[in-house]
Amino acid sequence: MPISYQVDNTDTTPVASNDTVETTPDTETSVDDIPFAEDRPTEGDPVVAETEVIEPEVTDPIPEVITPTPSGQEVEVVIPSGSTGFAIAKILKDQGFISDINGFISKVEEMGLGAKLRSGTFKLKTDMNQEQIIKILAGVRD
Repeated sequence: MPISYQVDNTDTTPVASNDTVETTPDTETSVDDIPFAEDRPTEGDPVVAETEVIEPEVTDPIPEVITPTPSGQEVEVVIPSGSTGFAIAKILKDQGFISDINGFISKVEEMGLGAKLRSGTFKLKTDMNQEQIIKILAGVRD
């Protein structure tokens, strides 16, 4: 026998299907709207309070002042032992010799010198192009 519910917004007592259920015209309630026992908070349930989200204060970072190295000046560059091509490119980018890490790596591959790149201390001039820098790091003489 199907069970229907009599709804008065406070009582969810089941009634037999042959009983009449009266509802007020301005209240439409479906079975999905009826709170079941497992949906109701019980005495031991934790209470979740609303919390205020506090955003951290954002301040402008102090810009790092980078003094450009004059063109043609000789600079010592240290490539640590075991450095990968990517690590070498990052060092060169950080020191202002190249602007694009992926472009540098592509040029090394195009020249076929990836396996010949070495570690050590190198003297590079700030006006050298990628090809000149790669040849020096690979120990290739013109």
